[in-house]
Amino acid sequence: EADRGCSAVVTVAVGDRYIRSVQVCSMLNLAYVYQRKRRFDDAVTDFSQAIRIDPEYAEAYRYRAMAYDQLGMTDDAIADYDVAIRLKPNYGGALGNRAYDYLKKGQFREAIADLDKVIRLEPDLAQAFHYRGYAYQNVESNDRAIQDYNQALALNPGNTNALFGRGLGHYYNGQYDLAISDYDRIIKQEPEASALLNRGSAYFGKGDFGGAVADYGRAIEMNPTYAEAFYNRATAAAAMH
Repeated sequence: EADRGCSAVVTVAVGDRYIRSVQVCSMLNLAYVYQRKRRFDDAVTDFSQAIRIDPEYAEAYRYRAMAYDQLGMTDDAIADYDVAIRLKPNYGGALGNRAYDYLKKGQFREAIADLDKVIRLEPDLAQAFHYRGYAYQNVESNDRAIQDYNQALALNPGNTNALFGRGLGHYYNGQYDLAISDYDRIIKQEPEASALLNRGSAYFGKGDFGGAVADYGRAIEMNPTYAEAFYNRATAAAAMH
């Protein structure tokens, strides 16, 4: 993380205000250590002390927000990301973190707005396209979601989460063969019950009920309590007769 760490004493008044005292430096560096050790309450305490001393240091707000995230305090985290971004409007790290929190809260349009800015700042960041694709999918902009998943996969072909999302997008569009192709790739890399369930649903959508039954059966073997797979297998089996 480029903005981590703090050298001894820096006082610069050119462009952005950038003041760090020895005390602020000490607080920040100790807080970073607490974060690495997963002592997030202690990290929050020291980031808060650094902020009291220098309330215009954007990075301190971002990292306190990250500690809040680890503590499950999402609203507090978003409030700190808000301040960090107000102080440093092109702060890609804080924008990306806030977008992820918006996704967790189901605030998909807010996430898209932040990810638009992240992508303008870092157009080669595969994860940003993946997350924006997920957000678009959840506001029923399926074609735009697929476009973003395509870009995420162009930048990082091994991103199975983006592949999973694109497969789902193809399924929603009724493009069952494309969905099956994406789930084939996932299952070949790392077989998982949810990918088998979704491929089974794509087989069902195209009328291949035998293929659907087989995939639902494999999903059940991997997860014997997978109620949706049991239900879908029964539906596909009934459709065969």
